[in-house]
Amino acid sequence: MDMAEMAVGRGFETYEEIEEAVKRLENEHYHPFRRFNSQSVKEYNQRRENTGSNLRLAESLKFAFVSYRCVHYGEPRKRGKGVRPTQHHFALKCQAELYVSYNHHARKFEVQKCNLEHCHPIGPEVLPHYPFKRRLAGDELKEIEDLVTLAPKLKLVCMKSSQRCL
Repeated sequence: MDMAEMAVGRGFETYEEIEEAVKRLENEHYHPFRRFNSQSVKEYNQRRENTGSNLRLAESLKFAFVSYRCVHYGEPRKRGKGVRPTQHHFALKCQAELYVSYNHHARKFEVQKCNLEHCHPIGPEVLPHYPFKRRLAGDELKEIEDLVTLAPKLKLVCMKSSQRCL
């Protein structure tokens, strides 16, 4: 994937195309993006109806806009009185984000905001360690669930589930 594919002004016909582009960005350039915010077409059309506007979006589009941010976006929240040392948190003040919204005039989704600069290391050695990359896929999860229903020894289930990580 060329980095220009996510440049401001780049158009997409469907939400699925956006998802594919973000996945390619993650897999080929190692950007750990997660969907941060979105507005469904249903919500968008309801708001338009309430304001008296006759602009509507087709239900097939799924979203009026979608925002992706790096998993390290934002600042760490300070909680408590500082008695215990800071525990685990992901926020590292990273500003990497993507914002894609539907453009009525162009009749397609367009990238409105694209910042791909991270304040932390990204790469093939880092990406596999994020929680969303360590989750079991559908078929792997089904296999583990089947094992658990057979009530085997816990050690066998642990061995089977850790084989994927090796």
